[in-house]
Parts: sequence; structure tokens; C-alpha cells
Amino acid sequence: MADKVPERKQGFWRKVFTLLNLSDPELERRVADLEKKSGDEEQARFAVIEKRISDLAHNLPDRHLRVFAIVFASLSGLIAFSAIFVGWLAWGLKSDAQQRIQEARTEAQQAIRETKADSLQATKDMQLLVQQAVSNMNYQFQVLAGESLKKPDLKILVESGQPLQGQEFVISNGQPIPSLDTLFFTNAGTKATGPINLHLDCSQGATIGTTWLPVQTQDKEFPRRFESLSWNGVSIEPGNDRAFPNPHCYLNFDQAGVTNATFRLVVFYGDDRRTEAVFYLKRKD
Repeated sequence: MADKVPERKQGFWRKVFTLLNLSDPELERRVADLEKKSGDEEQARFAVIEKRISDLAHNLPDRHLRVFAIVFASLSGLIAFSAIFVGWLAWGLKSDAQQRIQEARTEAQQAIRETKADSLQATKDMQLLVQQAVSNMNYQFQVLAGESLKKPDLKILVESGQPLQGQEFVISNGQPIPSLDTLFFTNAGTKATGPINLHLDCSQGATIGTTWLPVQTQDKEFPRRFESLSWNGVSIEPGNDRAFPNPHCYLNFDQAGVTNATFRLVVFYGDDRRTEAVFYLKRKD
């Protein structure tokens, strides 16, 4: 290619000289020099171009490899960054999960401690309530036991202060009929008597002149019974005395030839409790 280019140039200059009709030897020499110089320059240019093309042909694979290396390095860096990011994200999630697990454990332990504390407090409260209930039951039992041990103890006395039990009354000629003028009831116990009720029983051949109400009885020893209505329902407190003035109870015989009679004053009170006093009537001429 370098040899062909000068020939084209040489033909060009020859055509120019021919047209100008120039035949000077010196000029021809200069033209020849010019043509040679032009050919050398063209050859140098073509050599540079060929060298550049050759370098480009040789450097093209290196450039491709370099591009591939850059792309591969970029991809590797991206993958490494992705791996680092995923690892950091996993570490963050793991840390967050561990923190949540620790918080859950702490809350569970706190709940267990609170439950134990509540259970202990509930147990203590229940024990305290049981103790109080037992104490109250013991107190009530003692009160009830004390109340059950308390009992009224009723004594029957006459106006002189002596017990009615065993007293003897006498009927004699010219003397007033004996009577129970005043009766005294003394509660020597530790509990109130509650409502009391008075009965007066008489043996065979005896009677009383009184406002007391006669009632039927199946007692063979004391076939006659009278009940006082004026004192029914009266209660006597422990340690107190109560007088029964003017009971309107006159003692007498209702059959001739009877010289001795027995009377019994019965006082009913409390829970089916009773006290009684037996006294006597005699006739003297």
C-alpha cells in the first residue's frame, strides 16, 4: 500500500507539469524531490496508522478483560456489600430478638414473683382470716359455754327471811286462819330466771281461800292445784330479790277430822327449771 500511494502522487504531479508545459530540469528535479518527500510522509502516516490499528487489535482483548475485571470486581463488591448488609441486618434482628426474649423473660420472672407474692399475701390473709375465725369461734364458744354454765338459783323465803321450806302453820280455835302474807324470791344464781309461774299444790283434805285459779292435776299426793295469774311472766335478775306482797293465799281444811295437811309451792322458771318449798298446816284445839 505504501508503494502504490507515491505512484498516484507522481502521476498527479506529472499531470500538473504536463498541463503547464513545464520542462525545466531543475524544476523536474525539485518535483521529483517533492514527490519523494510526499511519498515518505505518506508512508510514515500509513505506518503510524497501521501501528495504531495493530496496537488497537492487540489491546482490544486486554480492554475486554479489563472491562470484565471491572464488572466482576463491581459485582463482587456488590455481593460483598449485600452479604455485609444481610449479615448486619441478621445481627440486628438477632439482637432485637434476644432483647425481646430477655424482656419476655424479665416480664415472666416479674409476673412469677408477683404471682408468688400475691399467693403468699393471699395465704397470709387466709391464715389471718382463719385465725380470726377460730379466735371468734373460741370466744363465742367461751361465751356460750359461760352462758350455758350460768344458771338461775331461785330461793323462796317468808316475811321473816326464813326459807318457806319446812315452815309449819297452825289453826287453833279463836285464831285467824293462817295465810301467806308476803313471799320473797331471791335469785342466788348467775342468770336471770326468765318468766316465772307459781303453782300451789294441796294434799287431801286441805284447800286455800284465794283468788288463785284452780287447775286440774293427776298428782295423787297433791290432788288439788292452784295457779297464780298475777305473777306469771315476771323475771328476776341474778343477785336480786323480789317480793310477792299480799298473795291472798289462806290455808285451811275442807274436811272434818283432818288435822294435818301438806302444801307445796312450786315455781317454774327458765328452761324447764323449777324450785319448790313444802310447808305444813296443823290443827290445834
